[in-house]
Amino acid sequence: MRSKRKTFLAVFIQAIFISLLIAGCGTANSNDDLSSPPDGEGFILETASNRVLVIDRPMKGKKWEDISPGYHGKAIWLRTNRSDLRPGQKIQYWVKGGVAESYPMQAQAETIKVMK
Repeated sequence: MRSKRKTFLAVFIQAIFISLLIAGCGTANSNDDLSSPPDGEGFILETASNRVLVIDRPMKGKKWEDISPGYHGKAIWLRTNRSDLRPGQKIQYWVKGGVAESYPMQAQAETIKVMK
């Protein structure tokens, strides 16, 4: 009986240790100071209600439906509350959470920096 109790205690302590180790491996997301590299950059093609479409090369005066049949570059819709973003601007962006692997991809923007 005593051996079973020691085994249980050893397994229990190992489980707690592993849980703490895994929890400690998480990383804090501190993109507000832009110290981490951006998740991507590109040019705003379109703006819509609370989101912008970013592609990897400038195409002024075009809409997604104009270029999508033949466009094979990177494209992502970023959800954002910013109202100062305009088509043609070059931006860097950091995402919050995951990225939907649709085409164009979709994500929540944590930070968007307009490039000069």
